[in-house]
Amino acid sequence: MTYIRMGRPERGEDDQDKALTLDPDYANAYRNRGISFFARQQFDKAAAALELAMRNGRDDPNTTYVLGLTHLILQQYPQAVRALDEAIRQSPGDVDAHFRRGQALLALEAYERAQEDFDLVLEHQPENLDARAFRAECLYYQGGYRAAVAAYTVVLDARAGDAALYHKRANAYFKLQQYDEAIDDLDESLDLNPDSVGAHVRRAEAYRAQGRYDDALEDYNAAIALAPDSAVLYRQRGYVYYLQDDQEAAIADFDRAIELDPYRASSYTNRGVLYELRDKPGQACTDWRRACELGDEKACGIVAESGC
Repeated sequence: MTYIRMGRPERGEDDQDKALTLDPDYANAYRNRGISFFARQQFDKAAAALELAMRNGRDDPNTTYVLGLTHLILQQYPQAVRALDEAIRQSPGDVDAHFRRGQALLALEAYERAQEDFDLVLEHQPENLDARAFRAECLYYQGGYRAAVAAYTVVLDARAGDAALYHKRANAYFKLQQYDEAIDDLDESLDLNPDSVGAHVRRAEAYRAQGRYDDALEDYNAAIALAPDSAVLYRQRGYVYYLQDDQEAAIADFDRAIELDPYRASSYTNRGVLYELRDKPGQACTDWRRACELGDEKACGIVAESGC
């Protein structure tokens, strides 16, 4: 362990190897080996060594916390929660363990439990802006959009240059159908990060909801320039062209969406509607039948009713 503290973890590993040769079940050697691997950012090896340490009886709060953090870094969220549960059981007041478990639970979409962890963190560390931002995310995903806006606002008052936070608050405004506020936040987000495809798409959706189709198209054009192989973007832009009654452009976009993702039923369904509007019943039926084959019940209904 001395070598690790000196910043020479590789020398520490030599000593741990010797210890494990003498006693393969020596828990402290596995634990120290795991810590040295963690210090060198060899997280897979760190997790394996720390798991062995726990299996051999070294399950103190620090070991279980580092194991949980390692799994979190590796995006192994169930394992992270399991280790951090144990760390918190042994040391209930460990604020860092609650924070890290909250992150893992958030990734697992266990929003209520994650919020409980972030609430505890904020009781002890009210200035912890990361915990406030994660708590806001929990509120958002539980449908608490107004509360999420309020929580994001507190964080943005201290982090006005954070493009992602503006985008996230905009998402909450969008859910509240406060489209002007959403657009304002997305303007800020895109000023800070003009290459965010997601921000362009969300602003396009807000413009579309307001009937501002030309503005929506500008954002979809920008998003497609950044992500030209996204079938979703062509489908979404095609729908805006449809709303503008530009059937030719809409069909071209659904053509491209189908080229990129030929197994998405809705693209065929929508293109079939456009073909019908252009008095091309044969092509419409072909698309609806294909959409029905891919599981679109709406298309199956159209096929049945139209006699395609």
